[in-house]
Amino acid sequence: MNLTLLVVLLIGSTVFLQAPGGSRCKCATSQASTREGANENIVLVEREKHHRLEGIVRTVNGETLPGVLVEVFNKPEYLLLSYPESEEKKKGQKRLMGCVVGADGKFCFPDLPPGKYELRFSMAGGWNQTHVYVIIAPRSQKASKDGLDVSMLPGT
Repeated sequence: MNLTLLVVLLIGSTVFLQAPGGSRCKCATSQASTREGANENIVLVEREKHHRLEGIVRTVNGETLPGVLVEVFNKPEYLLLSYPESEEKKKGQKRLMGCVVGADGKFCFPDLPPGKYELRFSMAGGWNQTHVYVIIAPRSQKASKDGLDVSMLPGT
């Protein structure tokens, strides 16, 4: 499979990370591996820091998208590198947790310590994988209360 890396900054409205105290998440914990999708990887770099990660996966048309595997990985720096260096750095990465969203499209990872993370969204059936580089700030630091917009796009 030929993978193309497409770097995009904050496109379309698909995943909303909400402020603490937002709606409840019923994301089913999963040990599944990243799902094969279409032939593109969409990489987003979130410019704002957050205190907590939770949100809703949607299509570019605004409909919730059930069945998406959402994973959290450490060491997201490989997302900022070009090939082949990115592939070498990715080998040191560890999956920390994951869940599969239900019909409501909601996911949450409320107990992540401060640090840098990759959120990876994948779904079989021709959907492009979406990778988001995000920073969790300590409670003592200012963090964004605005949502993070990420697009889950079908392959072409």
